[in-house]
Formats: sequence, structure tokens, C-alpha cells
Amino acid sequence: MGIKEDIEKRIEKERQKISDLRSQIELAESFVQGLQEALRLIPRSDSTKHTQIGFYFRSGDTKQAYEELKKSGKPMRIDEILRAIGKSDNRQNRASMASSLHRAAKKSGIIKKVGANTFAVSDMVIGINEEESVSLPDNFGSDRETQEPKDIPF
Repeated sequence: MGIKEDIEKRIEKERQKISDLRSQIELAESFVQGLQEALRLIPRSDSTKHTQIGFYFRSGDTKQAYEELKKSGKPMRIDEILRAIGKSDNRQNRASMASSLHRAAKKSGIIKKVGANTFAVSDMVIGINEEESVSLPDNFGSDRETQEPKDIPF
């Protein structure tokens, strides 16, 4: 076997390594894309503490409204919410509460609007302990086939 054949074999071997590495890259990119899609399902916030209610409702009427919605376990109209938190049911309070709850529904995902001036606690947070943070298991993604490239000459 001549030097030309040795070089051609070496070229083919390196092309196979490149092909294997491209397959690994495609697998890793698919995994990242799946994680990004999962990330889009998590309610938006300015914090990683998605389930801590204190972040979304620091204090005031909106937090009290959330507590009443959670306690009732069913959708409530604005007038019911106002009575439950001890506010008078007038035009200004209804408009303010509706606006606050609508904003909270859009930003946090913890409250959802289920009808005209009717709100409820989102199904996706029921059952999550508000004091605990949600995290991925330690072995998340470890069952993927990952092959470390061996002796790459550079």
C-alpha cells in the first residue's frame, strides 16, 4: 500500500469522525430545542421563582383577591371578589380590580380570566407548594446518548 492510499484512508477516517460529530451536534441541538419549548410553557416573570406568590402580588388588593380566589376554589366575578376582600362594589373599584387581575393573568399565569369580569386560579399552579421552588431532577437529560470524541488531532 502506497502513501497515496494511506492518505486517502486517513481522509475517509477523518470524514467519518466529522460525520459522527455532526450527528452529536444535531442531537444536542434537538435537545436544546426541546428545552426551549418546555421553557416557553413556564409562566413569564422577571424572576426564576415562578411559583412564589409574593413575587407576583407583593401586597394589596390583588394579593387579597388571589387569596380569595384560591380559598373559594372556583371562578369568581369582580363584584364577589370585592365583597370578599371588604371593598365597596362601585364602578371605580370594579374597574381597578378588573385591570389588576387582568394584568396579573397576563404576566404571571397564576390567575386566569375565564369570562367577562370573571377570574380563577390557574389550574397549572394548583397543588404546587408556594414555599418550594420547582427544579429539574439531577439526572435530567442524562439518558441521551453522548459520546465524547476521542483523540481529535488539532
